[in-house]
Amino acid sequence: MAEDIITTDIQFQTFMDSMKPPLSECDYELQLSSFKKLKQNKLPYIMNVDHLANLSGASSKQLRLFILNKSIVNHTNFARIKLGNILTINLLVTI
Repeated sequence: MAEDIITTDIQFQTFMDSMKPPLSECDYELQLSSFKKLKQNKLPYIMNVDHLANLSGASSKQLRLFILNKSIVNHTNFARIKLGNILTINLLVTI
């Protein structure tokens, strides 16, 4: 994963300072712990839907639709085909 998408300590602190209303001390410690674990594993700390969209290449509008409409589910099915290969089928299903 590219180093430039990993949130720095300064970016994390700026994000936490921008929270309105501010997080409780307990919630802040939880977020800080998550941030440190993600950083240690070279994974990005996702700040908001727009940040996730930017990292994933999806549109913010589409991600918000999925978040607001929990009846839309993504399923991945696997099927073995005649030649022994595995066929992966991704389905977007509305329940």
